[in-house]
Amino acid sequence: GDDYSQMDVALFIGCETAAGEKNARNLPSRIVEYGACASIGFSKSILCNAANTWTTNFYTKMLQGATLQEAVDYAEDLADESSGLKSTVICGDSTIVFT
Repeated sequence: GDDYSQMDVALFIGCETAAGEKNARNLPSRIVEYGACASIGFSKSILCNAANTWTTNFYTKMLQGATLQEAVDYAEDLADESSGLKSTVICGDSTIVFT
């Protein structure tokens, strides 16, 4: 009976948190099932230091008024291919904007 309906966006910044992509039994999919508006995870292993930078880039873009999808795209574009951070999976509403 967990209820996450008051949560706008959950970030799961960790290796393979979104394994199996959308609608799989993974952390991002499950928290949306339990009411969160959206969540983000990664389908591959990710590098820790690079993930910290990805998160900073993501939040910077969100705070500029971007949608969740736009912020993810921005952070992915700046990530190195070998970091695993181009494997972002968004579950739920990718049009969320922080206000």
